[in-house]
Amino acid sequence: MKILFVEQLGKNNWEYIYSAAKYMAEENDVTCYMSDTTPRNTGEYKFKIVYGFNKAYEGSFVNKALNYLKALFELGKFIRQNDFDIVHFEWFSLPWIEWLYLRYLKKYTKIVITVNDVIPFETRPLEMKCLGLIYQAADAILLHTRENLELFNSIFETKCHKTVITAAFRDKDDYSKMEKTEARKILNIPEDKIVILYFGTIRHSKGLDLLIKAFPEALKENKNLFLLGAGAFHAVDSDYYNNLVKEYLDDSHSKMDFKHIPDEMMRVYFSASDILCVPYREIYQSGIAQFGLIYDMPIIGSDLERMADMVQQGVNGETFKNENIEDLKNAIVRLSSDNEKMKKYAEKSREISIRNFSVEERAVRTLKAYETILGEEVK
Repeated sequence: MKILFVEQLGKNNWEYIYSAAKYMAEENDVTCYMSDTTPRNTGEYKFKIVYGFNKAYEGSFVNKALNYLKALFELGKFIRQNDFDIVHFEWFSLPWIEWLYLRYLKKYTKIVITVNDVIPFETRPLEMKCLGLIYQAADAILLHTRENLELFNSIFETKCHKTVITAAFRDKDDYSKMEKTEARKILNIPEDKIVILYFGTIRHSKGLDLLIKAFPEALKENKNLFLLGAGAFHAVDSDYYNNLVKEYLDDSHSKMDFKHIPDEMMRVYFSASDILCVPYREIYQSGIAQFGLIYDMPIIGSDLERMADMVQQGVNGETFKNENIEDLKNAIVRLSSDNEKMKKYAEKSREISIRNFSVEERAVRTLKAYETILGEEVK
């Protein structure tokens, strides 16, 4: 089977694509068509990597749009020249145009789409309507959870094949821990504290402000705590978060790196930390929580239904009532004050990661979806 993955964004999403592609490439001809901003030093793979979407995210909106349209033209030419059985998309930057583009591509290949966020967190005018037209052009729709499938069916009308491929984002075998002392020296944080980590994009839905407000109250009950935060602002007022840090935190018990964190540094932050906190107000799935599982971390998270597979109360983590700062503080104190519980939760996170978030299983289910729409057995 000849398969093309298309990934336009070039940030952390390349890892998600590569993790499944490496399994599929064992018995299939796989190509990953990536943004020119995708990191190049990513190891050796059996699949091919092509870089496109040149300058599609640089300059003014008009420049970005023009470069993106040029990139779509080049991608279409590449697809026509290579006779792919499957072209698999993950994201869409200009859905108002891309729904027409996909109808054009259907002349040459089968179209598969993974729907990562059923409802985008920052919905643009007419975006949902155009996404509906995009999904109508698909031959197969893949979703991460049964709940997402039900939500998708309640919003969009499609007749194509749909399947759940699991919420696995990262392959555990691709990540290894550093020594904690070494990681903490790199970040210049104390070696003798219990470090609570917030990692990832900073937006209102992710709830970092809740954690910043809860932390000093938890510190009153456990003086051995340290808060480590890292991530870039997205569609929020940066002054609001900087002022929160000044009001609630101090340098002796916290470090906030408000910036984009290079991929190679993610390992450092997770290795340096004892507990991951994902205080999200809303979420469909969480790659960051999966990193917590991959790194065998106890996790504190809000009691959202869609978080329950990754943060299980009394099993691998502590949950708190969504948006309840007092309850978040109590969860921090409960976990950070009990070393045996932290060890137990770390072991359970490892078990959950291996059992429920297998990228290999995701690849198998994806291939089965390809097989269904092609009407042939995977070889």
